[in-house]
Amino acid sequence: MVREIPVYEPFSMDGETYETVLSPLENSKQIQLVFPFQTTYWTRFKIIGTNGPLEDIEAGPGARVPIGVSRIFNVSEFGPSIFVEVFKRNPRTYIDTLKVKTRSVQGYSIHFLTQN
Repeated sequence: MVREIPVYEPFSMDGETYETVLSPLENSKQIQLVFPFQTTYWTRFKIIGTNGPLEDIEAGPGARVPIGVSRIFNVSEFGPSIFVEVFKRNPRTYIDTLKVKTRSVQGYSIHFLTQN
């Protein structure tokens, strides 16, 4: 399932509520994704670009570096949308695919915050 995520509006995923907020980057042609550092369960966020997977970010118990913060990407690494596949509890338990419009976060760091 692919779900489009609005900026500044809460959404639920696997029993947890998240909200996205933006903070500006120095370059308007860059994008960065910041995920929760701590989660109840091990979680992997797989960032997908135009040519396939770009980076895996982990959070929660047993997470490996990098934790929470992605590298800064050039906007050209994405098409019209950024896709993030989410896995929870183990690498084979797929939860959801999140979709964010590239133009709505271009020049920003998008933070996925938990509300729980």
